[in-house]
Amino acid sequence: MTKAFLNWRTFWVLWLTGIAIIVVLISQNDLLVTDIAPQGMVDHQVAATAKRVEDIHNSWRAAGAMQFFRVAIVFDLLFIVLYSTGGVIGGMLVRRGTRSAWLKALAALAILAYTAFGILDMTETLCQAIQGFATGGNNALAGIAAMAQPPKMVAFFVGFPSLVAALAWFRLEIARRA
Repeated sequence: MTKAFLNWRTFWVLWLTGIAIIVVLISQNDLLVTDIAPQGMVDHQVAATAKRVEDIHNSWRAAGAMQFFRVAIVFDLLFIVLYSTGGVIGGMLVRRGTRSAWLKALAALAILAYTAFGILDMTETLCQAIQGFATGGNNALAGIAAMAQPPKMVAFFVGFPSLVAALAWFRLEIARRA
């Protein structure tokens, strides 16, 4: 990343926009809830077979929700890029600005977790997108998406709190310096 891109304004814009997008997507997940997919999008993420994906797609078509799924996938891809990039930038800024070895380590953990999350979620979502826009259910793509989902969630639940803690700690460190 270029040095001009590594600044607090860029971090806050990317990270908070990503969070806003996912909050909206989660709040609209009920549009994808059917008898076949009682958890909406999550059921599609963990559908490990072409048949299961097709069953979910058919339930969404019957409910008139397939178009929403496609729109949600596009916004999910945008979320992944903004949120993951923002998280990595935030971790890099904290690492660059702190004097504490422990805080540098926490920031490094956030960077690694956000990087892993971005790669895993992009893999999962691209597999979903290909199935939703082009191929329909595909065993290989469904399997890859289903395998990426659990470690993606671990990366999310490590990355988010580690970055929030690093930001809070860094703020305290800056206040003490002043």
